[in-house]
Amino acid sequence: MRLHLFFSAGLLCLLAGVQAAYGACGSGNTSTSGTFCSGTITTPNTTSDNSAPIVASPYPAPITVSGMSGAVSGVTVTISGWNFPSSYPYTLELMLVSPGGSQALVFFAGNCGDNPQSLSNFTLNLSDSASGIPPNGYNQDCTNNATYKPYGNSSFLGGCPTFAGATPSTASCANGSTVGFNSTFTGVSPNGTWNVYAEIYDDQEMQGTLSINLNLTTEVTQSATTTSVSVNPTEIFNSSPNNSSTFTATITSSGGTVNEGEVQFYDNGATAGTPVAVSGGQAQLDDIYGSATAEGLHQITAVYTDNASNPKFETSNNNSNPTSLFIDNHTVVSNNGTTFCNPGTITISNTGSDFTSPYPQHVFVNGLSGSLAGVTLTFNNIHETGGLDDWKVLLVGPDGTSFAPMTFAGGHAGASGLTFNLSDTGTALLATGTPNTAPTNNGTYQPTAYGTYTWPTQNQPVFAPPQSGYNYPQTVNNATFAGTFGSENLNTPSGPWSLYISDEGGDSDTVGGYCLTFTVNSGVATATSEIGRASCRERV
Repeated sequence: MRLHLFFSAGLLCLLAGVQAAYGACGSGNTSTSGTFCSGTITTPNTTSDNSAPIVASPYPAPITVSGMSGAVSGVTVTISGWNFPSSYPYTLELMLVSPGGSQALVFFAGNCGDNPQSLSNFTLNLSDSASGIPPNGYNQDCTNNATYKPYGNSSFLGGCPTFAGATPSTASCANGSTVGFNSTFTGVSPNGTWNVYAEIYDDQEMQGTLSINLNLTTEVTQSATTTSVSVNPTEIFNSSPNNSSTFTATITSSGGTVNEGEVQFYDNGATAGTPVAVSGGQAQLDDIYGSATAEGLHQITAVYTDNASNPKFETSNNNSNPTSLFIDNHTVVSNNGTTFCNPGTITISNTGSDFTSPYPQHVFVNGLSGSLAGVTLTFNNIHETGGLDDWKVLLVGPDGTSFAPMTFAGGHAGASGLTFNLSDTGTALLATGTPNTAPTNNGTYQPTAYGTYTWPTQNQPVFAPPQSGYNYPQTVNNATFAGTFGSENLNTPSGPWSLYISDEGGDSDTVGGYCLTFTVNSGVATATSEIGRASCRERV
């Protein structure tokens, strides 16, 4: 005849959120985490009669859960206060069933030894994250307060145990690997009545008592989000005036309008401002830039995080699709309004990747009247180690017309502090790459090309260079500054002049900016153009 064990204070605890430690029933419950308990479970004493397993009382033991959000994401179980004198622990069989009977798992059966033991105030923790299953077999005793994987020892018992009258009528046995608490219960609703079925496999056991704490951890199911970013304006300066841009993050979700959480903006990976609260699916930051801000392309990204106490939405970002902001130095005007300079340094990478920064560098020209008669391009304060013959220079006007005034030209000698000019009025061509020479300091040379080239885009989404339509001077062709840019509208310019330098020689070069000096048939320049608008936070 089968013997019945007494189960007292069998407790089932449901915790939402991050998996909690095994805790007291009902301690610190919130809408996303809590401990819920079943109360006492008992089984009567029996004698061996080789009958069916003997069920506990109540059978099943109910656990009522309410006030929680989301869905179950994990389960842990604590069996505590197990008193079992001179009996076989493997005879204890336990099954957990979710609300409505949708999911069931035999999580403990045939474990802790096929030999008589006297357990007193014994505690076991069961978790999918444990390192191994409970000991089982002859003289394979469990350790008090140890943590094991849930395990229904179906091979030892001749099959997975069944529980008379249970709903559902059959359940899977936890196998210590692919079948466990999380694989069974993840995604079910935590609210409602959970049921614990307990029974004793007949082996003429002595009367005992057992307290069960079943700790089910749950987590709120959050709706996926998508974060996109826009900037306005997309080109500004790094000093006043016109040195601000508004960043707007838009967060969308199938779970509804996002009215909680916050957005942290980033500029080239560095934090921009402090987190901004989301309202109506958007968050905005007005960013003001200071003079220490690097000239060139800035990639603006944002990370959305739902920091509400009961979060509804998943974290998202636009790192794979950043938004571009281009930042310029203000143009310096001199020479009676005919010379326009960008004094910022152009750095040429030593990686051999053609990369230069900024790419391009801009000059804003305004205030000229009449038609263009000539342009002089001046390179300032060049420091170059491997010669200029691996430079490829492209100048693009506001209307998109491009001129390649220097390709594979300038000699092979290094230079330090070199300034020189390219102009249609130059007296000589630049040297080829063969001689170990460099341009004369402050010399003026004719535009010179000894080969053709396609300037790399360098993943530049805002001001990528044209990929065709280049106008080359001698010796490749006979284009000139005046002939190429004669159609530019100097009276109402549509944008900046852009200078691209590509250097595939792997040198560490710098250029102290460049100047454009214009000769016009009538009129002089009076001012530079302005872009952008004001804002409310400065970054230096």
